[in-house]
Amino acid sequence: MKKKLLTTILFFILLYNNVIAQTVIKMTRKGGVSLIPCKVNGLSLFFIFDTGASEVSLSMTEAQFMIKNNYLEVNDLGNPQSYQDANGNITEGITVNLKRIEIAGFTLENVKASITKSL
Repeated sequence: MKKKLLTTILFFILLYNNVIAQTVIKMTRKGGVSLIPCKVNGLSLFFIFDTGASEVSLSMTEAQFMIKNNYLEVNDLGNPQSYQDANGNITEGITVNLKRIEIAGFTLENVKASITKSL
């Protein structure tokens, strides 16, 4: 009886720890923004943490590097699109499918993103 009770208590302790477990993502501050380390299609990058952003965005410089070094393929590129930033400015960009984004041990696959001409 004691063994069963101990096993049950241990089970609930482990379950409780898994339910309330949290992952802490270390961000760094640079130039007034918070940067999050990540991997995009295997390439280590830093994303700007922006709670108001509607999708992931890459600069043209990053995208060109990724294509040149086989982190992105031409068939990952989509259609041209207009994007509006937080200041209301409209910029031209292109949609892209990111096959894999890894952040703090979590993996997202087939993420719709944008490539913009701005940095």
